[in-house]
Amino acid sequence: MSANATDGQLEALFNPHDIRGVWGETLDEYAVRQIVRAAVRVLRGDEDAIVLGRDGRLSSPAIHAIAVEEITRAGLGVVDVGETATEVVYFGSGMFRLPGIMITASHNSAPWNGFKFCRPLARPVGKDSGLWDIRAFAADPNLPAPDAQEPGPVSDQSALSETYANHIRRLIPLKPNDDQLTIVIDAANGMANVVAPIAFQDLNVIWLADRIDGRFPDHEPNPLKSANLANLIETVRREQADLGLAFDGDADRLILVTETGEAVPPALAQSHIARLAISRFTHDNQPPVVLYSEVSSQTVPLLIESSGATAVQTPVGHSAIKALMATHHAIAAVEHSGHYYFNATFNADSALLAAALVINDLIAKRGTCTVRERLADLPRWYMAEEENWTTASPDTVYAQVRTELQFEPSPLLGGGVAYQTSNWRATLRPSNTEPLLRFNVEADAEHLLKDIQARFQLALHAAGAQPEG
Repeated sequence: MSANATDGQLEALFNPHDIRGVWGETLDEYAVRQIVRAAVRVLRGDEDAIVLGRDGRLSSPAIHAIAVEEITRAGLGVVDVGETATEVVYFGSGMFRLPGIMITASHNSAPWNGFKFCRPLARPVGKDSGLWDIRAFAADPNLPAPDAQEPGPVSDQSALSETYANHIRRLIPLKPNDDQLTIVIDAANGMANVVAPIAFQDLNVIWLADRIDGRFPDHEPNPLKSANLANLIETVRREQADLGLAFDGDADRLILVTETGEAVPPALAQSHIARLAISRFTHDNQPPVVLYSEVSSQTVPLLIESSGATAVQTPVGHSAIKALMATHHAIAAVEHSGHYYFNATFNADSALLAAALVINDLIAKRGTCTVRERLADLPRWYMAEEENWTTASPDTVYAQVRTELQFEPSPLLGGGVAYQTSNWRATLRPSNTEPLLRFNVEADAEHLLKDIQARFQLALHAAGAQPEG
């Protein structure tokens, strides 16, 4: 991309919740300058600075340097929290009451990078809350360069990562018993390496992918793909560990692995973390509210309600969920993708706090109950691993699948469709971060799950869609 890039090429970097592109191809210096200039225009209020952080990708220092230049040339200060987890930027936004910019492509592979934004107090910036305004300004080739008479200052606040990790330790004190747990943590060569060693310093941890490396040499930083959990699972089994934890590249997703080396299905992880949050953060006689995303298993709202809370369904995606957290005064929200949100972290997602809740519960049950046993009493349906399908026309796929299956779907809040009966449910929705359709299916019996999954796969193929890869 260059200064001659079309508006459409730059606009294509934007998805409903953040920005993603391949560095040196779809995302370059011109695009970064346009995006940061536009973001400053939209985020700027009465505040005099912006919190800025970055992940460990090889392109992040170059993008960071451009961002610092553009922000300070606009006369704003930069509160630079350095190389850190995304949730530290949200924490800084809440602590300093400033807008925030995080340079990251989250769980995407090494060539990618991008941006996540928030307003003061970590309030979300998504499609309907400012992101499309940023897109419109960024796509304008005549967007003026900043020309403040005096550049804003840059403040080194890299110590905020430690402050944040200690904040998690205060929220969930982790005091292991004499017979200490063994926990295996896969930090994915990413930002969990900055905050997790501080938050879990009192625990017996075996670390994997424990060096920050933007090439992600150990594996792709997406723990939702089972192949990326192989080393974690093998290590848990070999070391006879009590728990495995996997984070993604910017450390805002969490996947659990049991003591037997089984990845915990999303429905069970959401249900377990929801009930732990309800137990920990309910402080009055009013039933708390916990949100769950619309592609979550139907067992999740059942568990939330049975734990004494009110369950409220949300669209997929962090910007929508954070806004609804505030609207409903929710104590927590759980998402199929491994994102967990808490009122205690300014309604932002915190994989670190979710992990602390799970560890604290396991410490309390040490000697009497394992992770697998803790999950055994949860209601459950069988759920297949999420599938990604490529297509040039999602609407054509929806129509063709409906015709093939002779079954009328209902619309999802965040786009896409849901098919549901009393004993199975399937969803097809466009990815918020990649040019893909995501397919999820669950059923109350394993044989039924396989049958429904196969029927949808045939219908998707008939519609011209192809499995990713």
